[in-house]
Amino acid sequence: MKHVQCSLLLLLCCLSTSILSQTLISGKVLDKATGEALIGAQVYYPVPSAPVGTISDSQGYFELKVDRNPPFQLEASSFGYESLSISITNFDQVVEVSLPKILDENQQIMVTSTKGDEEIESASRTQQLKLRAPVSVSSLGVREIYKSPYVDYFQQLSNLKEVQVIPSSVTLGAINTRGFSDVQNWRFVQYIDGMEMNTPGLNYALGNLLGASTIDIRNIEVVSGTVSALYGANAFNGILSMQTKNPFDYKGLSVYATGGVTAQDGIDPQPFVESGVRYAWTMGNKWAAKVNFSTLQGHEWEARDSSYHLRPEVLSQKDLLLSLPQGHPNFDAVHTYGDEVTVPVDLTGDGTTTQINRTGFKERDLVDYGISTYKFNGSVHFRPNEQTEASYAFRVTEADAILRHTTVYPFVNTLSQLHKLELKGSNFFIRGYYSSEDARDSYQMLPTGAFIQEALKPSATWASEYGEAFRGEVAGVREGDHQAARAYADRDIPGPETSSFQQAHSLTLGNPDVLTGGSRFTDQSSMFHVEGAINYDSLGRNLDLQLGGSFRNYQLVSDGNLFNDGPRGFGGPINYQDFGVFTQIRQGLAQNRLMLQLAMRVDKNSNFKPRLSPRFSGVWILDDKGDHALRVVSQQGFRNPASQEGYISLDLGRVFLLGGLLDNVSNFSYALPSGEQIRGVDIVESLVTLSSLQSFLAGGQTDPSVLVAQPLSYLKQERISSIEFGYKGQLGNSVQIDVNFYNNRYRNFAQRINAYSTLTDRVFSIYTNVEETITSFGGGLSLAAQLAGGHEFATNYSFASFDADEAISNNPGFLPGFNLPEHQFKAQLSNERFIGNWGYSLNYRWSSEYVWESPFGQGTIPAYSTMDAAILSQFPRLNLRMKLGAVNFLGAYTPIYGGPDIGGQYFLTLIYGKY
Repeated sequence: MKHVQCSLLLLLCCLSTSILSQTLISGKVLDKATGEALIGAQVYYPVPSAPVGTISDSQGYFELKVDRNPPFQLEASSFGYESLSISITNFDQVVEVSLPKILDENQQIMVTSTKGDEEIESASRTQQLKLRAPVSVSSLGVREIYKSPYVDYFQQLSNLKEVQVIPSSVTLGAINTRGFSDVQNWRFVQYIDGMEMNTPGLNYALGNLLGASTIDIRNIEVVSGTVSALYGANAFNGILSMQTKNPFDYKGLSVYATGGVTAQDGIDPQPFVESGVRYAWTMGNKWAAKVNFSTLQGHEWEARDSSYHLRPEVLSQKDLLLSLPQGHPNFDAVHTYGDEVTVPVDLTGDGTTTQINRTGFKERDLVDYGISTYKFNGSVHFRPNEQTEASYAFRVTEADAILRHTTVYPFVNTLSQLHKLELKGSNFFIRGYYSSEDARDSYQMLPTGAFIQEALKPSATWASEYGEAFRGEVAGVREGDHQAARAYADRDIPGPETSSFQQAHSLTLGNPDVLTGGSRFTDQSSMFHVEGAINYDSLGRNLDLQLGGSFRNYQLVSDGNLFNDGPRGFGGPINYQDFGVFTQIRQGLAQNRLMLQLAMRVDKNSNFKPRLSPRFSGVWILDDKGDHALRVVSQQGFRNPASQEGYISLDLGRVFLLGGLLDNVSNFSYALPSGEQIRGVDIVESLVTLSSLQSFLAGGQTDPSVLVAQPLSYLKQERISSIEFGYKGQLGNSVQIDVNFYNNRYRNFAQRINAYSTLTDRVFSIYTNVEETITSFGGGLSLAAQLAGGHEFATNYSFASFDADEAISNNPGFLPGFNLPEHQFKAQLSNERFIGNWGYSLNYRWSSEYVWESPFGQGTIPAYSTMDAAILSQFPRLNLRMKLGAVNFLGAYTPIYGGPDIGGQYFLTLIYGKY
């Protein structure tokens, strides 16, 4: 804090007292030849200080404030057009700019770089030029989204610098930057139109299921690294911000339809269809509205890994288990369910028993791989004047997906909703929104196989028949043959195609009580959030001040099926709150070429003391034209425990998951078969290490002194301290470059400890923290070039590594879960009008080998390459665009341990309407 205070004092001492009048320039940018409005044209003040600018909207309109008295010159430019100077002679001047296209000697369009530096908002929660952003920001606009060679534009994010897309299924992919995440990513926050897409009970976003359709998305920004100083808790690894099209600016009808097939080795090609419609209209000058509807029907990637399942609790025996043949009596395959159940079998006839694994069911026999997604959303907007807008927006999604985390969770007919009321002006906003989720028909795979197995043949019967066959007491079965004994015990178990199996399957999936053979889980949690901010941008020359705050209430509802809200816990919905306030001050010095920025935020969670998150940054423009900038930022962030980490109470059979907050443990009790209730705090005090338990059992359970107590501290907030350096610049007229380096230090990193409770005779998996400091470091380089003939080339490379050796050494069983390749390389080449109205798009990605760690298990992910391509075509007279694409046509790859092979997609998309 001393450093922050000194920096604030220095900043305040440097504030300039001189004030210049603001000049307001507005107008429109047009194509000189056709008179059509130009979207995304740049208008900026270039010299003598660093540029201040803006971009034109969908109708070509722009508005720009400059802290300078007339007369002076502005510049206007757009991709593929010549730049023009604009003479500003009045304080409130309206201009119309007509830009001519750039032609080569053969009168063909020749695309060269523009000076343009696009505006972004997510880096500082206010509009600013990307060149001046104090952190690493990547973005996609409507043109990049149209050109992406994918069915779902969300996949295009995987080609941005430092961005990792972690697919769990066709419809579910987690976004992350800078490591330490898996498909259940609690350290990254996604927003759409200012609303958090992270679901209230799960605390992570379900990919793009609540996102916008292709025809309604306007732009996407990804901030890499912690931004808690502005966004509060959980913006730990970064944020993704999506903005949709405002009906005032994007009117009319748009329709799209996609048809194609997915291709996976060993499986027949599976068809999929996606379509959507958007209609936006205005009612006079002050009202506007829009509605969107989209749907997807397809087939999931099938998971078929038959190797031994390396769950976290068996990793100490990794080499031995991987050497077991699949016919071994204790084999537990990754994508087989029920084979993890062990039963005592008398193999000798003398009453001595041996643990034998039952025969499980393949995933494809338990899961319906057919998927459907329906999205419906809309908004109503009111503009009483040009500076103010009020709106109501809603988003409703019903979807199928598969999450692969502690076990496999097929989400079936899940319902997610967002509702927002917002009032915003030129320098303020206030919004409130409500988010809810309903798991509906979703279930857990781990108990599903076991319960179906038990229903079709009780384990006691199966064990007895196995033993009889193995001892040679069954005619025709060879004595001492495990495989023959298993075949005999399995001989009359109905298969997946039988009515008996389907009946058992339906009973299990329809029952939310795991104690009576159910595997469906209930989650009807919700969240209410209200926030607001105001910007003061006229306090003095180049001085901006921002003030804001937020309040949030979580309500966890699972009927005791997922959270500890059942009768042996809180006895009803669990409520907890977050609130925070923040301020940000920006000062431009040295003719606005040095921008200093200090942001400070204080957050309070119901379970923790107030937490301060400061950020100090500086951006130095190196030249008069504003083509080159250096940046440095030092900041701190934090993460509150996710709802599941704090309040889960879930019996998975082989282990009991328990949230690690003191509030949760104090309100938890466990029922013994006798009916006796054991308090949660007593369970924690009775924990012993699993290794000492194994020694105790190996010694015949005669020496309790070998049992070693498992120390456990209650869950704390994760913390991060980060420093980053970067450079962004434009080289000549055609190349842009961005370089960054970062170093992160983590404290109180969350983990799950598996330990045995002597009071309950159960293994508990409880969330806690490691005390040791963990570090990560890395960097990235991106380069973009706009070439002659309309070709655009972009490439980026990122490096990332971490050090958790001390934490791993001192905490047996700790898995840091970095889950990020050390090296990633990506390249893109495209041209919208390669020949006439025909174009192309090519994407390539390469990832080095890395280790994947999650509660599901651990495994090595081999290096892989992917290639995607699309042929693009435009039919202006019909207002129609076409995309013929091939995704991942180099071959399948498996990006996560326990996940399916990701195969290829081949599709045709037609889009009607303007973008």
